[in-house]
Amino acid sequence: MTGGEVSGPTPIRRIDTFAFARTGSHLFRYCTMGLFDRVEIPRPDNMEVESRQEEIEPAALHALSLREEGVPYSPIAFNTRATGQHGFPEKGSDPMVVLIRDPIPTFYSFFKVTTERWNQAIEDPATWLRAKCERYIAFYDTAFKQIATSPSDSLLIRYEDLIASPEPLYELVSLVGIRPKLSPLFVHPITRFDSFTRPGKRTFYRSGDNAAWKADPQWCDILLRADLPDLARFEQPSPRKGDGM
Repeated sequence: MTGGEVSGPTPIRRIDTFAFARTGSHLFRYCTMGLFDRVEIPRPDNMEVESRQEEIEPAALHALSLREEGVPYSPIAFNTRATGQHGFPEKGSDPMVVLIRDPIPTFYSFFKVTTERWNQAIEDPATWLRAKCERYIAFYDTAFKQIATSPSDSLLIRYEDLIASPEPLYELVSLVGIRPKLSPLFVHPITRFDSFTRPGKRTFYRSGDNAAWKADPQWCDILLRADLPDLARFEQPSPRKGDGM
């Protein structure tokens, strides 16, 4: 494997990417940095984004910058703002990726980063949670309809699957249609939470654990008071008999 840059007038492949907040968009970003020659669409400087990277192991970032011998430079732009930041999915002419995570862990992660990293007071957590739930439902009901209009060049990636195996990365490579600079088998273990994040206190990359909310009595009380609707259709399907899980 080699590092370094390859220059030249090469057409940029574009992929529209949509994600509700705290559903794995940052994990996805680093996975795609390992798989492809990812180029960023220009945006204003964001100190918040830079500070998040301080919580990541430098060795992991270096590993993702490598390239297998003989793989040509093929720039890819993942457009995360086709409809604005965390805007609702809308299928355009480019292939589309939608990221999803089980709803309750998503809301819990959103709540913790809001209160503990950004230090924002939430006066009525139950009302806040109901509002986030309503938007989540609208976001993914829209996403499912958009994917159904063009299933051959759309891909739904679950956070739970992304952390469990390299299979979603293989599906992404197939959608993009370009030979990756690093194999999904190489990228997946590098981006596992326990090896990708630095030890010690972190306020953005918190735990990567979908079950963390269950050990938080305050959150369980908020969840009870919020009285959310049935969200089963958005959750990771239960393992089938014989799956060995």
